[in-house]
Amino acid sequence: MDASDLARILDELQSRLSGPAKYAFDLVVRQVVIEGAASLLFGVGAITVAAIGMLLFVRNRWGDEFDRFMALVIGGLFAGIGSLAGLALIYNGLLFFLNPEYAALQRLLSLVVPQP
Repeated sequence: MDASDLARILDELQSRLSGPAKYAFDLVVRQVVIEGAASLLFGVGAITVAAIGMLLFVRNRWGDEFDRFMALVIGGLFAGIGSLAGLALIYNGLLFFLNPEYAALQRLLSLVVPQP
């Protein structure tokens, strides 16, 4: 697909964005805003759970040195995986939440334009 095909599809989409199509676009924009807000909340929750999990493992004083080392490793895994997942969710949520029209347009175009 070249630029002229995409321009033709966008012109056709703009001409059809009246009545039911406009209502559908508004619904998709609202859905993207809701998904962005939920993603932000889940991201903050994932980072919070990661921090709490790490604190519980690190503060736990088990028997010998090996047990304390394993607690630190497990706590580090909790913190690492939870923090990465939380940051990814926050990034995705910000993309959706700050520019919902672009995300909605991408979603609608993915329905019209075939993916390679």
